[in-house]
Amino acid sequence: AGDIYEALTNLGFTHEGIPKDFGGSWRYIDSMNWVRKQSAHEREKFKLTLQAAKRDHQQQVQSASTATPNSSSATSMNPVPESSRDKLCRKRAINRIHSRRKRERRQQETNLLQEEHSR
Repeated sequence: AGDIYEALTNLGFTHEGIPKDFGGSWRYIDSMNWVRKQSAHEREKFKLTLQAAKRDHQQQVQSASTATPNSSSATSMNPVPESSRDKLCRKRAINRIHSRRKRERRQQETNLLQEEHSR
């Protein structure tokens, strides 16, 4: 186990990132707790993003209705039913989250490849 620990530290792993079986302090339960916390954090970010999207949409609808006092012209400006707008806002919020995750994943991959190349 000592040889594996030394090899892993030479590769850049920290003591906290090496499993206990190999001399480190990393435990599976710790990673599961981190995943749960990260998941809850992302759900909260999604909820806030969705709330912001709904607020923006409501402001747009209010400004459109105050700009045109005639209700028939306001309706013709926004022919999409409210439920479809909510779905669209939700879909856009989800797309933002997926795009952010994808961007972060690609950045990590690029950093790892650059790090391996520099060794």
